[in-house]
Amino acid sequence: MVRVRSVILCVFGKLPVCHYHRLFITVLALCISGILWQACPIASYHRKSDTKSCPQISQLPIPVKPMGVVLNSGNYQAPIHLDVFVDLFCPASKTAYKTMKELISEYGPETLRVVVYQFPLPFHRNSFLASQGVQIAKLMSSDAAITWMDVMFSNIQQYSDGSTMEMTTKEIIKEMGYIAEKVLHVSSSKFIAALNGHESHLAARAEWKYGCSRAVAQVPTFSVNGIPLVAANEKWTLHHWKTAITSLLKSTF
Repeated sequence: MVRVRSVILCVFGKLPVCHYHRLFITVLALCISGILWQACPIASYHRKSDTKSCPQISQLPIPVKPMGVVLNSGNYQAPIHLDVFVDLFCPASKTAYKTMKELISEYGPETLRVVVYQFPLPFHRNSFLASQGVQIAKLMSSDAAITWMDVMFSNIQQYSDGSTMEMTTKEIIKEMGYIAEKVLHVSSSKFIAALNGHESHLAARAEWKYGCSRAVAQVPTFSVNGIPLVAANEKWTLHHWKTAITSLLKSTF
């Protein structure tokens, strides 16, 4: 009790402060500071911000095979790689897709490689199902995937939100199954089962996430040799694309 009183008096300058008193006061001050720091909201924030307690960055799904559909069997060594992100029930994407089909007829697969990626927009009710259909058809062949995209683009009005407002998701899937049986020559029951399956859902979701990782926020979105081509849009005609590609082919670097 006497020691505590002496320390208190030392703090307020009533007693001469000796070496031991200074040491004791220093240790006491450090202890009190530590207790106060642990109780401080800032300290709590720093503890939560510690790298060991931070949530890990989510790893994008790594596909077994490269994503997207190569539209023209383009060679991977081709000097021009053109990527396009589309929504199968987006009119602007349909226009861009048509131009891409025209473009590949102008350049051989040794010069141009066009890859179409699915980026279903959340406000198009049936786009994700159509995107799943691409993943299923792709397991058959690239040609089957292209056929499915062709058919879905040609049926935009049929699968618009307004046209399917009174339909259930189950009814829409059943209708897609009938279309698949007709154009892909696959059993409608098998296609429907695949649409309802987990694997096609994961594959479509992974491709959509890939688009997000490429900073895609709208469709159609284009990139040439890995670089976003911001100026390009669905209004670009065959002439616009040929001008851009010819310019690149003439460049040394």
